[in-house]
Amino acid sequence: MPSGRAAAPPEGAAQSKTEDDSWKDVYAQDEIDEGDHEWHWRYNRRLSCFSHAVCSLAFSQDGQYLVSGTGSGDVKVWDTGCWAEAGKLKGCRREEPRVLVTSPAQRWLVAAYSKVLHIFHCRPPWKLEQSLPAMLDPCTGELSEWACCAFSPMAEVDHPAGNAGQDNHLAVFSNSVLCVVDYSGGWGEDAPRRTRSLMQSGRPTMLVYTACGSFMICGFESGMLQIWNTASLTHVKTLSAHTECVNGLASSPKDALYPPRFVSCGVDQTLRVWHSQGWILEQHVHETRCDRNGLRKCVFSADGNWLLSVANQLCVWRVNISQRGRLILTLHQRLAAVCGAEGLRTAAFSNQDAIAVGSRDGVLGLWIKYPGMPPDPAEESPPSSPQKANIRTETWVADRFSFARPMQKVTTGGIRPQQQRLAGSDWMRTARRPMPLSAARSVLSSSGGLVCNSPLGSSSSSSAAASAAATVASANPIAARAIVRTATMPDLTRYRQNRNADTVLSNLGMETTTRHTVSAADADYAEMDSPVRKSIQHACRRGLVQRITLDAKVITDQHFDQEAAS
Repeated sequence: MPSGRAAAPPEGAAQSKTEDDSWKDVYAQDEIDEGDHEWHWRYNRRLSCFSHAVCSLAFSQDGQYLVSGTGSGDVKVWDTGCWAEAGKLKGCRREEPRVLVTSPAQRWLVAAYSKVLHIFHCRPPWKLEQSLPAMLDPCTGELSEWACCAFSPMAEVDHPAGNAGQDNHLAVFSNSVLCVVDYSGGWGEDAPRRTRSLMQSGRPTMLVYTACGSFMICGFESGMLQIWNTASLTHVKTLSAHTECVNGLASSPKDALYPPRFVSCGVDQTLRVWHSQGWILEQHVHETRCDRNGLRKCVFSADGNWLLSVANQLCVWRVNISQRGRLILTLHQRLAAVCGAEGLRTAAFSNQDAIAVGSRDGVLGLWIKYPGMPPDPAEESPPSSPQKANIRTETWVADRFSFARPMQKVTTGGIRPQQQRLAGSDWMRTARRPMPLSAARSVLSSSGGLVCNSPLGSSSSSSAAASAAATVASANPIAARAIVRTATMPDLTRYRQNRNADTVLSNLGMETTTRHTVSAADADYAEMDSPVRKSIQHACRRGLVQRITLDAKVITDQHFDQEAAS
């Protein structure tokens, strides 16, 4: 893979721009040296399942350990040799670590929380060395929460105790302050610190060093990128990188065979490749398979030949260098989110190109690299033979819905369930409206009693009802007007055909002089003696349950006289 800085415009660029199309078109026609990319990834296993979302992941520099942080606040260490848990570090309770980073010499592990930085030894037994509380805002005097941190990529001095060196620096951004800690002499409270106040560009989200270690790049919620000089700790430049929040920053590794670059991603669903010399935008990639959270994270592999982006799916991009020195990302493989049903949250690359993935539902999964190009999905699943359309030829029949258990009716004779709903042919509609009791008594006294034992569904029942109406009309005009009023304001009720006309007349408020016979259905209900029914019948016989009637009565002056006399 060729290396070198980005090529400058050829001589006579302005002249060629007028004669031909543009000198930039020459760059678009560069031949890409893809290098050795005959690899693909497969899902290997699920390492663990947590009760909280996996928010941050980091591999050690030698790839021996994997560090994971969840919403419970604890940090777990995994041994990559056997993929088993090697340690558990106590952090802030029920608070997600915002970032996990390891030092270049793999001596320290830093877990950044909003109010404290925990510094652990990056080897067993993972002892807690120091806790750095958040700083105070010099303007407001309030506590400024830690947002992100990063170690300087310069090699640490190889000292057994780690107490000497020139480049042992940890940069930490808070909401309003930039702090660089020199831990050459240890992590005590007297460790040298350099601080700078931040301009109002929103809350910092990500921080990385360039591969050369001369600059720091910080991303903000507003979509801006700030470039800081690490030697003088001054603000160099501001880049309008994204239209929304910056979620991820990745700097190319020191061992990459090309000049330093860095990649940014954000909620606006874009990947942007930047050159560290001149801060020029080299490529703009729009990722279409994203949700409203956009791209969550991006990270380079240890050798710089691959770039991983995290969205609804994992995307592995090939890092290609053209013959003119331009870096071009091409999509190599999409990895489905098989380790998380609620979406992916973060991912990390090991030095062996293994990919650890954390999901929102707390699943920690592992992908392993295998030789060969990724299989073509079209070849894996052959096209199915076309099937004939399923045409329905039978007659459509309405489904009979199964209703809930009917309510039971409590009577003096026991528990009697309500009548089951039958087909429409077994029902008929009747107009029901209560009739004044005085009018009904006058009609019965004048007509000598109304007798009707024929079923409602037969023709004789219709003639009986008609004769009853005629008798009522001739006997009492008031009752006739009441019956006419019931016809104009009906109250529809359904009755079984095996009921007699006495039932209808009783609902009309009229007392009949005859007693209808017990039907076969009533006899069947009477034979059904359940334990509950027997207990209610026993209570009725003892007089514990009495029938309550709500029949209307006419109150006259005689009633008041009788009550006064009593």
